[in-house]
Amino acid sequence: MKLFILMLAPFAFGTGAYLVSGLLEPMATELGVSVASVGQLQSIFAMTCALAGPVLAPMFSGMGRKPLLVGILLLLAMANALTALGTSFTTLVVLRVFAGAVGALTLPIASTVAVLLVNDQERPKALAAVFAGNSLAFMIGVPIGGLVGSAFGWQAGFWLAAAFCVAVALLVQIAIPKPAPFSVAPATKSLSMTRPPFPNLFGVTYLSFAASFATVGYIAQLSLGAAGLGTLGTGAMQALIGVGSLVGLLIGARLAQKHGTAILPALLFAIALTQLAMFGLFHTGFAQIVQVALLSLVILFGSAALFAIAPIVQTRLAMESGASVTIAMAINGSMLFLGQAGGIALGGLAISYSGADLIGVSGGSVAVIAALIARRIQPAEPPLQPI
Repeated sequence: MKLFILMLAPFAFGTGAYLVSGLLEPMATELGVSVASVGQLQSIFAMTCALAGPVLAPMFSGMGRKPLLVGILLLLAMANALTALGTSFTTLVVLRVFAGAVGALTLPIASTVAVLLVNDQERPKALAAVFAGNSLAFMIGVPIGGLVGSAFGWQAGFWLAAAFCVAVALLVQIAIPKPAPFSVAPATKSLSMTRPPFPNLFGVTYLSFAASFATVGYIAQLSLGAAGLGTLGTGAMQALIGVGSLVGLLIGARLAQKHGTAILPALLFAIALTQLAMFGLFHTGFAQIVQVALLSLVILFGSAALFAIAPIVQTRLAMESGASVTIAMAINGSMLFLGQAGGIALGGLAISYSGADLIGVSGGSVAVIAALIARRIQPAEPPLQPI
């Protein structure tokens, strides 16, 4: 139950964070701006999260993790409520920056609390469970918020997101015990995020998400171009990403216990293969139903491989960072957001120069580079043991 409540923290954060993507047209109409302009609110939010996390984590490192998590959720509730009350695009830009800065610490703090509440062997499962909150936000929170916003006005979607944050804050306050101080690693393990294996772990997170989002960022175009799918079919492909991510988190938790970071190159090569398979979809004479089936498998396995990496990297970060675990998680979260942005930019460049045919090749190439970096990560001492 405790891990489920902690999982709800990134769920509540993610629902408000990505709600804009489902309410582009009604927000644009009422605010008197273009759909593209409203879409930039999402980019502004993501970039703020990426930049603010590593900056704010050290500033609040001396504060208790539980009250900090409750405070973050209440501030997110306030930001979502003020967004619902906003009447100008400029106001929403300011509020998205504020929500992005505050929300950047949601996943790192929830992950830290999870690490402190379980024993060493249970950490991979705990981290995977908390990370799953993001996936559930995409699969459940954002669609529900979008439906509510479409039916009752876009403001209603943000009021719902605010209510989620308040409810989860109350659950955390009531049901989550005060975690004990982190006492696993000696002080020297808290001094620098620049010593091995931190740079390679952060690099794997950045490059794996960049490789995947080179195609995931253009899933609508791929669905239409490769398999001839319409709006409903594209929505089904997006849902498969969520399903694959949950499966991947479960698999990654087990792999972290049995193999640690030694399994990372294999997972990254799997991402490379799924990306390259996208190229093949554009150059086959298969019937449409076969192309749809192939695209579905590529998306499912690709997202599973990507999200299997998360608990493996996070578990190793928790082992190595000691009392600085929140800072390590915040930097890793920053790499996740930057990787998404970098991958979308890479895919856009590929489309500009050669059309959608080669975005899978560009993503696959990045995944291969990530696999080579992952091979340089030394095994943990002592190695993790399966439960």
